[in-house]
Amino acid sequence: MVYETFHDQTNLADGWYQTRILPVIHRRICNVALLGHSMGIYITGSWKLPVIMVGFGMFLLFDRATFHSRAINRIA
Repeated sequence: MVYETFHDQTNLADGWYQTRILPVIHRRICNVALLGHSMGIYITGSWKLPVIMVGFGMFLLFDRATFHSRAINRIA
């Protein structure tokens, strides 16, 4: 039920925002946080957070796509 409530409130603009804008903001925050420090932040290791944000944004973009294939529907 919680997923459906959140899902109904999202739209295509939210998907583009999460896919394009949030990784840029995250990169700038990490650059400022790491300025002058030789140690890293755990969440930025291997680009964990930007990958999650882009993945969720792409999920929102392609969520409305429907597949009319028996094989794909059976796998899903």
